[in-house]
Amino acid sequence: MKLFLIAGIILAALWAIDKFAMESCPFRAARGGIPRGQHARYTQQVTPARLLLLFLPFGLLMGQTREIVLVDTVRQRSIPVVMDEPSKPLKHPLRLAVLNPGYGEPPTAYSFLARHLAGRGFLVASIQHELPGDPPLPLSGPPAVVRKPAWERGVATILFVIHALRTAHPDLDPRPPVLLGHSHGGDTAVLFAHLHPGAASAVITLDHRRMPLPRASHPPVLSLRSSDQQPDPGVLPSPAELAGLPITIIHLPATPHNDMTGAATPQQKAEILHHIDTFLRNPPHASPE
Repeated sequence: MKLFLIAGIILAALWAIDKFAMESCPFRAARGGIPRGQHARYTQQVTPARLLLLFLPFGLLMGQTREIVLVDTVRQRSIPVVMDEPSKPLKHPLRLAVLNPGYGEPPTAYSFLARHLAGRGFLVASIQHELPGDPPLPLSGPPAVVRKPAWERGVATILFVIHALRTAHPDLDPRPPVLLGHSHGGDTAVLFAHLHPGAASAVITLDHRRMPLPRASHPPVLSLRSSDQQPDPGVLPSPAELAGLPITIIHLPATPHNDMTGAATPQQKAEILHHIDTFLRNPPHASPE
């Protein structure tokens, strides 16, 4: 009880500091590509005090990470999955989130994100998509064509993992999972949204570059863009296309593509988590035509 009281006092002090620091922080979401009606909701600054506010309240809930292997007998694939969940029981059911790493990255490369979501009441499944014996990702030819089989394999894996976890945890929140993915993993998550739009409650991509975002009313999408890589033509909607779509695009001017993993600085991680938290609290909705 004393620990919670101390944490409350610290939070109050940090929030007061944050009020004074708002105008001095350099981190802002870039305006390019964000619909006028949504811009104000996603441009809050990430001050040093807010950086601590992102992590501190959930420190007592984080802590349970375990690795499991799910065997897909139909496809003969043994799929490693890293599970993150709150270390203490919650009064409400856990929501499911599925995290898809970039190509060649292990699931643990995104532990800062998985543990943060666990602190927010999620059961987070980080999937190892590439297994020994899988063909390497093609480096020549149109990526949207030559890499699609790998994304399709990933979509099948996501469906299998969701089914296996809901079978093992029947008390999970019944809402569809939140899908997250970095780079190649983001392309996989976006293809999932195209093929199974009702099977995801939201999609969050960290600088995916190949698979066009769905121009659809569901699911809502947040796409965080790096400072050093450009997506292929047509991957992101034009400003005219964005009107009325539940898509939010935010540019991170201080975060390169390869720093959207555990290699990120504390400030970069805080900015990423801040925008994800804001999006999940109040995801956009498609405007009626």
